[in-house]
Amino acid sequence: MSGLDIDNPSIVATEKLCIRRMSKDLVDGTMKRLSESRACTDTACLTMTRKFSLHYPAPRGVWNSSPCDEGAAVVAALGTQASPGSFSADFVTVSQGTGDKSARDKARGFHVGTFTWSGPTGLSVTGSLSGMTNVGTVRGGGNPFGNLPAPCDKKCSETCDASGWMQGRLEASFQFKQRAYKMTAVYRILYDPAVNENVSGECNSHGVVEGVVVEACSKP
Repeated sequence: MSGLDIDNPSIVATEKLCIRRMSKDLVDGTMKRLSESRACTDTACLTMTRKFSLHYPAPRGVWNSSPCDEGAAVVAALGTQASPGSFSADFVTVSQGTGDKSARDKARGFHVGTFTWSGPTGLSVTGSLSGMTNVGTVRGGGNPFGNLPAPCDKKCSETCDASGWMQGRLEASFQFKQRAYKMTAVYRILYDPAVNENVSGECNSHGVVEGVVVEACSKP
């Protein structure tokens, strides 16, 4: 995006930026398996490659999650409960294993893809996503700081879980044309194991997106 580069540490360290909190729920989505193939047949390294599409259409789609979703106009324009947005993605995942139904819901892997996020008033975001499949990042046990509740015990694995980082460029509607915006966020998408049983390869899905919308400061 011209005039707004949040990937370069040297630029970010000197740029005057404004950030807006963004907290969204992905509601009533559908994930569809498009293809499946053997990635590696070496007996010491068996992997599977799968392609998926993901859709969260309005009128459910993308909602705000209170109280963390900021009321700024550009954030609200990506979707609220009163005026939901829509979200779609295409991604590829590579995971360990043979594709056996009893194991692949828990198979560890990684995924990469692209997404399109459309707000109810014409604002849209296009970008990329990447992350891990079926990993746990919160260890069990007591909290070492003492002033925070003990975390839930995810240990080191999860089931039917895709989590990672996403970043995109905001294609502004008329209301925001004079500003340069980017969105950067983490996401967690959960899906029903039926994706591996349903002959059509479809399953229900829901998720969350937590991040910020970034813009250049209006008073440099």
